Amino acid sequence: MVFSSVTFVLVFLPLTLALYFLTAFIIPKKAKFKCLNIVLLVCSMIFYAWGEPTYILLLLVSMYGNYFLATVIEVNKGTRNCGLWLFTGVVLNLAFLIYFKYINLIISTNLFGMVVNELPQDLRPAPNFHVALPLGISFYTFQAISYLIDVYRGTAKVARSLIDFGCYLTMFPRLVAGPIVRYESIAKELVSRTLSCENFCEGFKRLLLVLLKSY
Repeated sequence: MVFSSVTFVLVFLPLTLALYFLTAFIIPKKAKFKCLNIVLLVCSMIFYAWGEPTYILLLLVSMYGNYFLATVIEVNKGTRNCGLWLFTGVVLNLAFLIYFKYINLIISTNLFGMVVNELPQDLRPAPNFHVALPLGISFYTFQAISYLIDVYRGTAKVARSLIDFGCYLTMFPRLVAGPIVRYESIAKELVSRTLSCENFCEGFKRLLLVLLKSY
């Protein structure tokens, strides 16, 4: 879904805003921000699935996997295992990214062809084998890595719930095009933020300027 498309401007965005503010007014204050984060997380997943339904599972795996790794890093603070878990997390994230970005290039090389020819027939990839590049994988992968590093260094506290972390990782305005945002810069807003007409109008004005520039 493109930000300047009719679907986004006239359907997705108005429905998302309406659901968000309706939730804000209906839900009691105690559970308000958790419910608001659920709304943002679900809407972000719908936004991503609209343009890339095949790889929504990959995004979910990245979300849960990095949340789990950060929790383990936090638990192992001050031990040798802490650095090992960070290393594991960075390697796994980069492995996913390198595979999807460069596997087609690797397959097209002569060296790969020579190796494949030595394999048994039933183990060889199909002649038309091609892996599509998932939308936004570079942005959410590097954002996840920055989160793991910040938790390891102690500059950011581990997310209090999977919903909060998922909301941070998959926020639809920057999911497919960035920029990369450090977790510590929005950690407070994930658990408590001010909702007012002034803030809404200011944000809506900035959004209109962005949309106008895209046309």
